[in-house]
Amino acid sequence: VVTMNGIRQCLVASLIFASTILIIKRKLISYCIVILLLSTIHSSALIMIPVYFIAIKEAWSKGIIKVIILFLVCMILYEPLMNIIFGILGNSKFGQYKDFNEGGANILRIAVSGVPVFLAFIKRDILKDKWKNSNIFINISLVNFIIMSFSYFNWIFARFNIYTQIYSIVLLPYIIKNCFPNNKERRLLYYSLIVAYFIYFYFETI
Repeated sequence: VVTMNGIRQCLVASLIFASTILIIKRKLISYCIVILLLSTIHSSALIMIPVYFIAIKEAWSKGIIKVIILFLVCMILYEPLMNIIFGILGNSKFGQYKDFNEGGANILRIAVSGVPVFLAFIKRDILKDKWKNSNIFINISLVNFIIMSFSYFNWIFARFNIYTQIYSIVLLPYIIKNCFPNNKERRLLYYSLIVAYFIYFYFETI
């Protein structure tokens, strides 16, 4: 549904995801060059440059805690903050979204985006031991949740999730497969998520 609605942006998202190896190898300059090139296809890709600096931090470290605190402050000060940002953007393409008012994302959608982050926090010690690159997927999934939370005020923010939600799609099944040693527990969680996501997708689609 989403990919066919925004083919150009989803093409860029897929190429950015394919460039994750540049984050893993800490090749900042190469990564920025890729993002700048892809921004000629869809300018919103530029948001992934600051995301890089969050992605390379250790998951649940002091740096990430600061990001979470900043997020909470921005949520509280949303209205005055948006007025300042849109004032800077002026009459640009993104500045025009100031008058865009078609409601926000459903709270259920926000909760669903938080599931991989919640499970990653619970299983943080196992993830740290088993998956050396888990920080990248956990942190970008956290960014995905933060962006979705902002979309509660205005759903246009959810368009940026096209870049970040792919990391959650990888993180969630990894946690289920590798962080739940009990077969019965893992099977129960696996099938419960299939049912839950089926219901979620049905309501999202209609």
